[in-house]
Amino acid sequence: MASKLDPTDHRLLDLLRDDARLSYAELGRQVGLTAPAVAERMRRLEDQGVILGYRAVTAQPEDEAGVLVFVLCVVAAERYPSFVRLVRELPTVQECHHVTGDTSFVLKIRLDAIGALDPILAQLGRFGATRTMVVLSTAVDHCS
Repeated sequence: MASKLDPTDHRLLDLLRDDARLSYAELGRQVGLTAPAVAERMRRLEDQGVILGYRAVTAQPEDEAGVLVFVLCVVAAERYPSFVRLVRELPTVQECHHVTGDTSFVLKIRLDAIGALDPILAQLGRFGATRTMVVLSTAVDHCS
């Protein structure tokens, strides 16, 4: 990050986390700035890599919900680039996190049916041990 964030930057980020569709005018009203001043701050935060993007999170219809799994993967460091290339090509992988501890990566994968998991695990298994957890229910989801 190029410079330190001030309290106004933090307040803008909090407001955007709650509702990324707020206009510059509304953001400005809530933090005491003009819309052009907010626009400039937003550009600076984007340029600094603080704001990485904006997205719409949609609910999946109940009949299309499918199966959600998390897969923990142990991968030797020299194989990380090849592993990441593979994971980026798998359309069912929603997230891939490089983590600390005994596990190298944690993947969030959404499938149409549990049977679709076998071929994915076969591909991931070429890189090392995997451990799979099938989600039974979700108690908290702040992304929806």
